[in-house]
Amino acid sequence: MTLLLITLTLFSLPPDGAALFEESNTAYHEGQYTDAIAGYEKLQHQFDVKNAALFFNLGNAWRKNGNPGKAILYYEMALAMDQRFAPARANMERCLENTKRNLPALDPRQLNPHSLIRYYPLSPMQSLFLTHSFLLLALLLLAVRYWKETPRLIRFSRIVLILAMIFFAITVSVNYTSESSPKQAVALSEEIPVYFSMNAMDSPRFFLYEGDRVLIDRIEKEWVRVNTYGGERGWTKKSGVGIVELLMRE
Repeated sequence: MTLLLITLTLFSLPPDGAALFEESNTAYHEGQYTDAIAGYEKLQHQFDVKNAALFFNLGNAWRKNGNPGKAILYYEMALAMDQRFAPARANMERCLENTKRNLPALDPRQLNPHSLIRYYPLSPMQSLFLTHSFLLLALLLLAVRYWKETPRLIRFSRIVLILAMIFFAITVSVNYTSESSPKQAVALSEEIPVYFSMNAMDSPRFFLYEGDRVLIDRIEKEWVRVNTYGGERGWTKKSGVGIVELLMRE
């Protein structure tokens, strides 16, 4: 599966991007992890490559480079794109074993237990695909009705249009929920102070440690509010954590 993802990444790139991907892979296998990271990040930002294979490679390079926080962040990004990406999950578990606390990840639904749409199994893109599929089917049925109009065909076309409208409404709701839902983040520094309020002059309430996975439920300029597995909550500087969803959009 990993080889397939890497192959698909290679063939989807322009020639100079494919060459950079190969150079980065060569640097990684030769133990030049800093060069490999630089190449992969250039693919991510300059060539707009955002897929599970690239994030997996970045996670491996950061892990070999001795940065478990960055490694866990990129493994989480790979898994956010493909939950079935077993190599990313296995490598992340190995990486977590070497962190200070190895805290379990929080489920965003824990912070919003009453929102039923959060239990909807499809992503916004999958719902949008179904919406377009039903609309296309409805158009085909309308075209067929032009030559042959039967009561059964009319009823079926109406049902299809209703389904398209339902999935469109669900798509909007799921997209809104995903935008407003808590975001997965990973602590990137060895020790990160967390405060009661957005004031670094206060005494820290507690600390995050490199590799800790938390949820971000508010972002205020350079500050974020974190929620930990143990139920602790407070404010810390945004620069100290990597937010999975935001990095995938950049």
